[in-house]
Amino acid sequence: MTQRATGRGQAGISLVEMMVGIVVGLIIAIAITSSVAAIGKQFRITGAGASAAESAQLGLAMVERDARMAGAAVFSGSVATMCPRLNAYKAPATINDGTPIGDAWPPVRITDGGTGSDTIDLILTPPAVAINLNVGVTKELPTSASVLKVSEPGGRLAVGDLVLVAHPPPNTSGYPCTLIQVTGITGNCADAANGCNVNFGSGSSDYNPPNANTAFATTEPYAPGSVLMKLPNFTYTRYQVRCNSLLRHDAAITPSCIGTPSYRDSALAAGIVMLKAQYGIANAGSDAIVQWKRASAIAAGEMARVKAVRVAIVAQSGEVDSAQVTSSAPVVFDGTQTLDLSGLSLPAGKTWQNYRYRVHETIVPVRNSTWNR
Repeated sequence: MTQRATGRGQAGISLVEMMVGIVVGLIIAIAITSSVAAIGKQFRITGAGASAAESAQLGLAMVERDARMAGAAVFSGSVATMCPRLNAYKAPATINDGTPIGDAWPPVRITDGGTGSDTIDLILTPPAVAINLNVGVTKELPTSASVLKVSEPGGRLAVGDLVLVAHPPPNTSGYPCTLIQVTGITGNCADAANGCNVNFGSGSSDYNPPNANTAFATTEPYAPGSVLMKLPNFTYTRYQVRCNSLLRHDAAITPSCIGTPSYRDSALAAGIVMLKAQYGIANAGSDAIVQWKRASAIAAGEMARVKAVRVAIVAQSGEVDSAQVTSSAPVVFDGTQTLDLSGLSLPAGKTWQNYRYRVHETIVPVRNSTWNR
C-alpha cells in the first residue's frame, strides 16, 4: 500500500521568527517616524526663520522708504525760511524759547525706549500752510501789546486760530516766529484800507504768555510787513513695536492689543520684537557723520546737525525650541549695543533663548533743508 506524503518537507514561520520580524519592523517604523519628525521640525524651523527674516526685511523697507521722505516739501518751503526759530508758550510755562525749527518739529523724531523698543515718528504729509495773510501793522507795536492791525482780504482768520507771527522777509537777523492764539477780531479784516484788530490777550488762551518780553529771550517785534501763518498741521506717522508686530499708524492714536484688537489695522509685519534707532550727527558745516547717538543722549544744538538715522529691526522666529538655541542676545549698530530681550512676553517656562532671531539694519540719509545744509 502506498502512503500519502505528509508534507514534512515544507517550511513555515515560527512564532519566534514572527516576533523578531515585528520587532525589526517596529524599529524601522520608529526610525522612519523619528526621521520624518526631525525633518518636519527642521522644515518648520527653517520656514519660521525665513518668515522672520521676511518680516524684518519688509518692516525695514517700509521704515526706510518713509524716513527718506520725512520732511519733504515742509522745511524747504516757507516755514523754515521765515521761521528759523520758534517761540511758543503753553500755560504755565514757555515750551520753546528760540528753539530751532528743526528741533521743535523734527522731520524724524525718535523716542528712546531705554532697554525696550524705540519709537520713530515721521512727518510724511506736507502741512497745509496759509502764508499769504499779510499783517499790516499801522504803527510799531511793542512785543507786550496784545493786538495786531491786520489787512487780510481773504477773511480766513478766525477766533481760536493758532498763528505764527513771522518777521518781515527777508529775516536776515534770524528772528524767531512767535506762536499766538487769536482771542478776538474786531473790524473787517477784508477791508484792505482799514483792516481789523486781531487780539491775542493772555487772559483767555493758554498759548499767549502774560508778557512776551519776559517769556522769551528774543522776541519778534511785530514790525509793519510782518506775516501771519496759520499753524501748520505737522502730522506724524509712527512706527513702533506693539502686540508682537511692527505697527505703522498716526502718532495721535494708541492701537489696542486686547479686547477687540485694533493693532491689526496698522500691523505691517508679525514677529517683530524690537525696534532701535539712532541719530547720525555731523560737525557744523559738514555732511560727514562723526558720531551716532540715541535720542536721549542728544545735546542742545545737535539736532540741527543730524544727517541720517540708522534703524535696526529684530524679528523672532515663530518656532519655539525646547533647548536654548540662542546663547547670547543679538547686537546691533556694529556691535555697539546689546539688546535686552528679558522683557519679552513669552509662554510659561520659556525664555528668549528658546527662540531664534534675525536682525536687519539700515542707514537712511535724511534729506531736507533743516537737517541738510
